Amino acid sequence: MNLTSRDVGLLGALLDNYGERDYPVSGAELAERTDQHRSNVSQQMGTLKALGLVEAVPGAKGGYSPTAKAYEELDDQRLDTDASLTVTREHDRVESVVERVRFTDVNRPDRCTAVVHVRGQTARLDVGDPVIVGPTPCARLAVTGVVSAVDADGDGTELRVDVSRLEAPLD
Repeated sequence: MNLTSRDVGLLGALLDNYGERDYPVSGAELAERTDQHRSNVSQQMGTLKALGLVEAVPGAKGGYSPTAKAYEELDDQRLDTDASLTVTREHDRVESVVERVRFTDVNRPDRCTAVVHVRGQTARLDVGDPVIVGPTPCARLAVTGVVSAVDADGDGTELRVDVSRLEAPLD
């Protein structure tokens, strides 16, 4: 799916806000968060709704909620062979190449895990380490969390990261 950077930013803001509280996010909140006019947000949300990425929730406490498809849009982002993501551990870059990021339980971002396939100097990564992976090339998504498992084999290392935050740019 080809989303504009503005669509990705708006969807990212929705996912961030919704993930913090688990109820609809108003158009006014999204407009403020993305520094856009409310009518522009409404128009963009209409596009995202047509793509099946958001649902409009009517009523006084209504707004917008992400669909499972919105999270799936972030799921299993395959990378080009020459693409690389940065993995940082406590603000230090880990020299590595991220081959793939796959998300589990995308319907519940508060319980989401990122499975990150990495080649490189992963010996410095241990269970309990805080890490940031990204930004991904397509959605420019940054994954912040804590390593919950490290499984090394001949093809590289698989990191399981308990996701504490998914961020997309707001440009």
